[in-house]
Amino acid sequence: MRTLRKTIIGALAALGIAGAAQAADVDYEMAAALSGLYVRGDIGASILDWSGGKDDTAFAFGAGLGYRFNPYLRADVRYTRAGKYKVGGGTDLTASSVLGNIYFDLPVNNWPLRPYLGAGLGYGWAKFSPGADDDGLAAAFMAGFSASLTPNLVMDAGYRFHDIMVNGPDVIDHQLLIGLRYRF
Repeated sequence: MRTLRKTIIGALAALGIAGAAQAADVDYEMAAALSGLYVRGDIGASILDWSGGKDDTAFAFGAGLGYRFNPYLRADVRYTRAGKYKVGGGTDLTASSVLGNIYFDLPVNNWPLRPYLGAGLGYGWAKFSPGADDDGLAAAFMAGFSASLTPNLVMDAGYRFHDIMVNGPDVIDHQLLIGLRYRF
């Protein structure tokens, strides 16, 4: 739980600094004139919430490649890994997935933070140590804020509901992530 608190405090502090650093209005139309291609990286905390054992908190990270179609619509393919959850009985769980995601950046002007909503679908893996591994369909729903630090660099902070549908109880976690997107 201490890791979760530190992650939340760090994310809020980073967004506050980014918002204060905005000396001029962000020109989203100019930023959309870039090629559209971007890479991303995220880190944060993941809170396991499932009926298959003990709930736990763990470190989460991910990376992806995406494309911004216009100022309001973008999509990416993203790999995420969360784990070493201590689920009881001396068993650890690590969850990972590859998802295709789509995001809608809400049209707000003259505000340094831009809210977004997103959804993703793909495939996920649950590795139990010791124990049998499992895999299946994975889905995610996201909400958060982004702030342009430069015309090419954007910082994201948000929440992600993540579900890996496996045999038995689904592996469900709630992720609080902060990350960077670099637009080409």
